[in-house]
Amino acid sequence: IQEYGVLVKRVVEVIGNKLSFRVHGDHMLDGGCNFHVDAALIEKNIFREVLEACISYSLIIVDPTTVTNGISHQSEFRLSFIYGVVFWLPMRKGDGPIISQLKDKLNLFSESKVPATQNEANNFMKELELDLKETDE
Repeated sequence: IQEYGVLVKRVVEVIGNKLSFRVHGDHMLDGGCNFHVDAALIEKNIFREVLEACISYSLIIVDPTTVTNGISHQSEFRLSFIYGVVFWLPMRKGDGPIISQLKDKLNLFSESKVPATQNEANNFMKELELDLKETDE
């Protein structure tokens, strides 16, 4: 986690805030702590490795198949319930929105440099432009 620490923190914060806004924001959709990740985003090495670090430190929990076979576009992710408290999320399995990018930014991932400071991680996440999309879209 030393290499990805600041980025792990930002990824968890961004996902938690997006799930929280989904439940408590403008539309107040029913939900929980769970989500899926778009296949195109999983293919990005840095993001995949950050997810793996989150899983290895139990910040994000995955389904048993993912534990055995690794992350795929079919993986079910869930923020650890401690983050349910932090982000005021219902501690249950909801309908599982999909974390995706608003725009595919290949140049963001072409550099193999992992953000090392909080400022670099903040800039990386702003550039990444994560979004939630509903599973039936």
